[in-house]
Amino acid sequence: DPTTCHPTIAMVEAESISSTMKLEAPLGTLVSNDALKQAMKTIELELVCDDDDTIKLISEDDLFGYNNESDGSFFKALYSICFTGSGGGLHLWYPTTATNSYAVVYLGSEGERAKVGRSVAEFLQVACSLAPYYMDAVTDLPGINTLPDNGDIQNATLQDYSVTQIAAKIEGWFDDDDDDDDTKATRQAAQQVLQAIHLPKLTIPQALETLVQAHLAEPRFAIRSEDEDDDDD
Repeated sequence: DPTTCHPTIAMVEAESISSTMKLEAPLGTLVSNDALKQAMKTIELELVCDDDDTIKLISEDDLFGYNNESDGSFFKALYSICFTGSGGGLHLWYPTTATNSYAVVYLGSEGERAKVGRSVAEFLQVACSLAPYYMDAVTDLPGINTLPDNGDIQNATLQDYSVTQIAAKIEGWFDDDDDDDDTKATRQAAQQVLQAIHLPKLTIPQALETLVQAHLAEPRFAIRSEDEDDDDD
């Protein structure tokens, strides 16, 4: 029962979850402009929406073995917004009426799960600030999957994520790839997106700090795998 784990959280009622949702700014700004959609694709975050700028509930294939019905309606409201170059997906998540806004979460094809933004704006700002190494930063988050040696998302702390070490690694990659045409194109596309949604670029440490704080903010995206549910039976 998710209300046991989150006693102060009011659940979203299952019957209130629509199968589609109309995109609003800042995502609405991006999907309504072909150049901005191409910019997102360049940074390997390809937007997915219907012709009327609506998005749909996550498909079973994109859950990658996670069960979004195992905790009632707590993980039910997942709407797919874009897919990464590695095949993972980013989704809007509206777990509670208490938060009154959509977080952005990530589900990867190798079992990764993370909350990567407490709002769409925060997700976009961090992703564009770290491009093209955004997903590298995400996969370093603590407790990101259910493997026994990966840690427990519910008990993960800020001390499990070294912003200093990861920032140094990413800054080194930027230095090494400074003259690479693909890297330049990606960074230009990311800046184009930030300018369109009127957000400043963060420094690498700022972006990493924001990312891990979003990941560890309550309620955590502790969606359970089907294997975990089988083990409890």
